[in-house]
Amino acid sequence: MTLDEWREAVREQASRLYTKLTSLAHHTGQMAPGLIYGATAGLTVLPLVAAAQGGAVPYGELAALLGGMGVNLLSNELHAWKERSQAQLDAELPETLGQVGQKNTDWREVLDKLIQAAQVNAAVQTALGEAAAPYLTALQQDAARLGSSLVFNDVKYAAAGDLTVHETHIHIEKIVASYRRPDESLDEADLAEQVRQYLKWILVRYGEIVMRGVSYRGNNVINLDLDQVYVPLQAQTRYSGAQQADIRLDQLLPLATQLVVTGGPGSGKTTVLQHIAWSLAAALTRDPEIARQKLGLSAADSAASNLPLPIYLPLSRYHSYRRELREKSKADDPHKVTLHHFVSHFLIERGAVPRLPPDFFVRLLEKEQALILLLDGLDEVPSDTERADICQAVEDLVAGKPGKPGLRTVVTCRTAAYQ
Repeated sequence: MTLDEWREAVREQASRLYTKLTSLAHHTGQMAPGLIYGATAGLTVLPLVAAAQGGAVPYGELAALLGGMGVNLLSNELHAWKERSQAQLDAELPETLGQVGQKNTDWREVLDKLIQAAQVNAAVQTALGEAAAPYLTALQQDAARLGSSLVFNDVKYAAAGDLTVHETHIHIEKIVASYRRPDESLDEADLAEQVRQYLKWILVRYGEIVMRGVSYRGNNVINLDLDQVYVPLQAQTRYSGAQQADIRLDQLLPLATQLVVTGGPGSGKTTVLQHIAWSLAAALTRDPEIARQKLGLSAADSAASNLPLPIYLPLSRYHSYRRELREKSKADDPHKVTLHHFVSHFLIERGAVPRLPPDFFVRLLEKEQALILLLDGLDEVPSDTERADICQAVEDLVAGKPGKPGLRTVVTCRTAAYQ
């Protein structure tokens, strides 16, 4: 490994850990001192651990950067870390490096030099795009708390790649234009920013798998990076009058615009929807190519201008919402009970769209703007009668909407309940 190869590997690590890094930036106030600094230092150390596993650490070039004592410190730890799995390194290195950077002046100097030499500021800007600004700001604040001399004087908070940014902005502008009525005046720039904030919320909200009841270092809840741990399972297609075929669950979307995914409990149905939501949000905020890589969409469909805006909804919550409305007032506006209105209600309730207009998604659904509804857990609606009502609501919404470039739907349900 050369230093140039190391820097390229650092950029790859920043892209791979996109969700974790952006989550850290959004939760700065809740983080222990040193955690963001440690995560950043980890970007530089992970490729060196991989090189140590293959016996290819560039110690000679590193010695010129770190000095003899610094290389000795690093080589001892690389020898220990190379025995750990990727999952262990991802989970443990940020905390470990943050702690040694806080307590050990010599180690902090080594990590500062690694971060600077690896050009982590440029790697983060390339990987995170618009999310780089809050991350690098939080990093410098965290470094200052530790006594680090780390400063980026040349940071330009630009998104990665003019083409990607241009295409993404065009798509968001199309969404805003679709919402706007001809006789209506609104701040389109602000509305576009709120759409971007919604996509960032999806990246953070659905970018992790939460494992409860598994104890690790005294914590009974473990968050795993979805993009790192997601393994697409095999499924079998079932079309009326057509031959069955085996596919991978990350290749669903090219099959049809209206899909139902069935399977047993714990088979990963919800995770499939999370993966679709996260991948589309990443494609719309970072690089449209992600949609082709992660979801199997064609080059035409994965162009930013054709990507659907993802909306994840639990159907059990829609059932509760309908019941609550009817209990409050039987004479209430019948429009409110529709799936159109529940979309906005649910996202506002979750804090996903704090400043988007309450009718934003209602209008987009009515105009068949490029959207994808990810409707989870039909089986969690309690009774056959109520499930039939929810099914009818979904069918009413998609009736006459053949899809591209309009509305897509994916529904999940346990096999027995669907039958």
